[in-house]
Amino acid sequence: MELKKTQQKRLSGEQKAVCFVIIMITFVSAVSGSSMNLLVPTIGKEFSISTSMIGLLMTGFSFTVAVLSVPFGRLADIIGKRRIFVPGVLIFTVSAMIPVFAPSFAFLLAFRILQATGSAMTLSTSTAIIAVAIPEEVRGKVVGIVIASMYVGLMTGPISAGIINHHFGWRTMFIVIFVLGAIAFTTAFKKLPNDGKSLQNLNFNIFKDVVYIFKLFAGNAVFTLLNIVLLIASGVGYAIIYIMSIYLQVAIGYPSQTAGFILIAQPFLMTVVSPYAGKLADRVSTFKLATIGMVICTVGVGIGVLINTSVVLLVVIGTLVISGVGFGLFAPSNTISIMLSAGEKDYGTASAVLTSMRYLGYTSSIGIVSIIASIFMGDVPIAEAQTDVLVMTLRTSLVIFTILCVIGVLISVNCMTKNRKRNGQSK
Repeated sequence: MELKKTQQKRLSGEQKAVCFVIIMITFVSAVSGSSMNLLVPTIGKEFSISTSMIGLLMTGFSFTVAVLSVPFGRLADIIGKRRIFVPGVLIFTVSAMIPVFAPSFAFLLAFRILQATGSAMTLSTSTAIIAVAIPEEVRGKVVGIVIASMYVGLMTGPISAGIINHHFGWRTMFIVIFVLGAIAFTTAFKKLPNDGKSLQNLNFNIFKDVVYIFKLFAGNAVFTLLNIVLLIASGVGYAIIYIMSIYLQVAIGYPSQTAGFILIAQPFLMTVVSPYAGKLADRVSTFKLATIGMVICTVGVGIGVLINTSVVLLVVIGTLVISGVGFGLFAPSNTISIMLSAGEKDYGTASAVLTSMRYLGYTSSIGIVSIIASIFMGDVPIAEAQTDVLVMTLRTSLVIFTILCVIGVLISVNCMTKNRKRNGQSK
């Protein structure tokens, strides 16, 4: 299903308030995630954690979001999205402050997982809130802006984390995240309207809901395939920043604030491209835009394989810039396609599945890097790793991610073909 060509409508005051709330929490969540990409080398050194173990700080968070998003999304369909979203912001915010006092890596990991629970509650419902509140005629534009806010957060995270870590230490970054989260919670509590759901005579059957979600996948091939592509693209995009952060700081020896300024190239391009991609998705095939975006991503990731033991900033920047354009074009188009392929009655569940797939991609990609690191480097702490072995680990990871991107392109083309046949279109 594709968006029709219609004139855009102006949003009401209530709709603008909803957009602001979603944009705010999306931004804060992105800052939290992207700052960790920059901070993991420093945290690994302080707690003497190996490269494979430090990955748990990333995978523990993303895996928790992936696992809990669908249950929370389904629950939101039953009791109301506000009742899940607002408490989720509160849990995310409170648990962001506790790691400031972390005495050990295990303590830090435990509260990152608690914070991930709050993220699952907010992220699993945010797209559904937009889908219900915003007219279809301008939904692509709004989705593009929301995704752009995520990319602004991805861009802000490394810069702020690099500067704060360099001058004040990594723990201070959690204080910043707490403050941003508090602003997001206050805004959501005041601005987000009630769903109007009654809590009487609720019917929440876990077994039936699992079957329901299974049928959504089994009975909708396009929905399933689009989510697989999302899983691949999200994982690869997340891993690139993680890999380049380790490469620049550990292999090359750049200070964290310098690495942070270099790493913003990818999210900066995502921020610039995604709003235009969202507007374009209101007029042309979202399947075609997503496919083109995946092709560009594949080229960018492939360039990254050329990194070596010497400083080759052209390769690093080329990878970040080209992949940034590709992901910026892909994300809004794929998101809209997933929601429309599910249908309005399944918006809540589809939004949750979308979030789950995105974070499952994050988990899988960091897991791949961690497995490769354990094969090449064993339990050697990241600060003590030999440069050539570390670079070989990162290059091997990029080769695998390039192959996965090619697979994503093929699946995306398949989705585009199925959509044409279903709608009887020739474009």
